[in-house]
Amino acid sequence: MMKLVGAVMKKMALALALILALLIPSVANAEFTRSYRSDDPDINYTHFLLTVYSPDNNQTCKSTMLLNFTVDWREYPTFAGLPSPPAPLMKGLYSYTIDNNTAVTVASNQSSTDQFDPRGFKVNPTFSYLLDVSNLTNGYHKIVITVGLTNNYDDIARYINKDTPIQFFVQNPIPTDPPIPEFSSIYIRADGSVEGTDKIHRNGNVYTFTGNIYDPIVVEKDNIVVDGAGYTLQGAYNKTQMDPWRNGIMMNGRSNVTIKNIKINSFWRGMYLNSSSGNRIIGNTIISGIGIGLTSHNNTISGNIITKSGTGIYLSSLSYLVGSTYNTISGNYIINNVEGIFLESSSNQIITENYIANNEKGTRIFSIPFGVASSDNLFYHNSFVNNTIQIYMEKGFAISDPVNSWDNGAEGNYWGNYYYVVDNDGDGIGDSPIVFDENNQDNYPLMSSLMPPLYVFDAGTWEDTQYNVYVLSNSTASDFSFDPEATLIKFNVEDETGTTGFCNVTIPKNLLDAEDNWAVLVDDNPVIPSVNEDERNTYIYFTFSHSTKTVEIIGTDAIPEFPSLTPLLITLIVVVAVAVVYRRKLSISNKRGGNQ
Repeated sequence: MMKLVGAVMKKMALALALILALLIPSVANAEFTRSYRSDDPDINYTHFLLTVYSPDNNQTCKSTMLLNFTVDWREYPTFAGLPSPPAPLMKGLYSYTIDNNTAVTVASNQSSTDQFDPRGFKVNPTFSYLLDVSNLTNGYHKIVITVGLTNNYDDIARYINKDTPIQFFVQNPIPTDPPIPEFSSIYIRADGSVEGTDKIHRNGNVYTFTGNIYDPIVVEKDNIVVDGAGYTLQGAYNKTQMDPWRNGIMMNGRSNVTIKNIKINSFWRGMYLNSSSGNRIIGNTIISGIGIGLTSHNNTISGNIITKSGTGIYLSSLSYLVGSTYNTISGNYIINNVEGIFLESSSNQIITENYIANNEKGTRIFSIPFGVASSDNLFYHNSFVNNTIQIYMEKGFAISDPVNSWDNGAEGNYWGNYYYVVDNDGDGIGDSPIVFDENNQDNYPLMSSLMPPLYVFDAGTWEDTQYNVYVLSNSTASDFSFDPEATLIKFNVEDETGTTGFCNVTIPKNLLDAEDNWAVLVDDNPVIPSVNEDERNTYIYFTFSHSTKTVEIIGTDAIPEFPSLTPLLITLIVVVAVAVVYRRKLSISNKRGGNQ
């Protein structure tokens, strides 16, 4: 008998879970009941009914969703009649999963109708939870409920999936932009006038910043150039969240507009182009919730730096049947974001020569359910480096699966060390393709990047202005520091010994400047740099022989280390001076009074 107990306990150590995915019936509010019985001969005594009351398949969730279900155990191991020592106690295991993410364990609610077996196992648990779905992307999602058993002998459960999951989806409403309050916006009107600021100078069809701007800009005029001249367009950033529901620059129905040379920080979207075509977004630096958003066609996005954002470039759909099309995205550095490029039911883009690095997802390709697929996009000469997931494709229930080209017929993209690729003939192209799925593969993967890495280093924040130093280099750059007292920038570079390295360093003049000449040291050895500058920045280029080395760039004038103390010190000096003068006058007056 003890041998039998041991055998049964081993069976229970394997545990049981029947994992199922729920497709809510087409009749709204109808409950869903399904019977599950194990077909494993060793555990065929297990049987339960699962009844789901909510959600139903016609439900639209704005922020929360009610999850309500019951489990009715009909058969399960009870160990009834087995001698001492006591047989293990049973435990139920219950959880749910949304979109294959981490499972969330749930406990049953207490009810007056609860029923227990002699060993305390609840045979009819009921579950009711209000789930927060506000963080889900717009579209359809699936929920999976897991039901299982284990015991207190070893408390191990091994899940046995006997079913093919059936999906059901929740659709959140598509958010719309609330109107931007007129009193806090700047307008370039259709007649060419500028309203809301005196920091944009107009010269014909060229609009140039003359200082930093702290309100969003709405462009209502075609055929113009907006030149930031290196100044900053700053959103209302409270150091915990981005300026909600506002676009740094908004263009609706515009054509032949060039936006260039602007630093855009802390908006919901740095720029947003809606139903616009023939526009050029060139040479901007953007840190926002979404760097650049488009629901538009035939635009060019080139030479921008988009970093520390939720999504770098987001091409979204206009409707279920029309997405953003025929845009060119080239020569951008899209680094350190959650998602680099996001294509939502958008097609016929040319995406080339971008450096897409250190993002959670390098490129996300999503097709809205029952809409057009993100297809016929051409990716080539891009560098995908150190992204957690290089390519993330969500097929969903689109009209068709996404089919894209990942090479131009001769050369593809560079994938870093993410995929194992060999080049036996030494032509710089991998000997075998990289296959993502049956419709997407890079037939000619590159063995090296066509673009050097860009490093964005945080030099600090002074009087609510954040300063970054940009290092463009074929080396690995690290350990950055800025010492305003020593007027010194310092960082390390590393690569294969004996090869030639280079750095092109961009330094804001308000952070660090030099009256005459800059000093550049590599491992304490001076090198002669090439120095260029504009009104806002200094650009320092130099080369060196590779190994692990320390770079020091020394100027003469640095931002004050404690700028907020300067007014206080001036005030203190004035107060002391006034006090000294007053005391001297008082002393002279007292002496005169004593002599009378």
